[in-house]
Amino acid sequence: MKPGRGTGLPVRVFRQRRRAHRCESRPTGALTVTALTGTTDENAGLGSAVLTSVQQLGGAVGLAVLVALATQRRDALAASLADQRAVTEGFSFALRIAAALVVLGAVLIATMLRDTTRPATQKAVG
Repeated sequence: MKPGRGTGLPVRVFRQRRRAHRCESRPTGALTVTALTGTTDENAGLGSAVLTSVQQLGGAVGLAVLVALATQRRDALAASLADQRAVTEGFSFALRIAAALVVLGAVLIATMLRDTTRPATQKAVG
């Protein structure tokens, strides 16, 4: 029995990758829609470019700051701990800072969403 068209291994792998890519890109798609809401059709391309640039720069700067924090912590502990332990403590410190920033961002977003979903209060005319 010959396999039918579109059932070979390369086709299945391509379909799985395409399906996985769609699942991975959904949060980014929602972020893009949210960021571009309110822009005109003429400025949508510019808004998308700014969003992408900010994402790339934010990731690069954020990683650089975390590496600097980890290195500073490692250097501070290098005299009192073994090298591997000091490096581990440095990375652990940087990851705790990153986790705190994620929690802070989540609280900030939840607060902002709560403010936008709350109905506007109307003043009573008396």
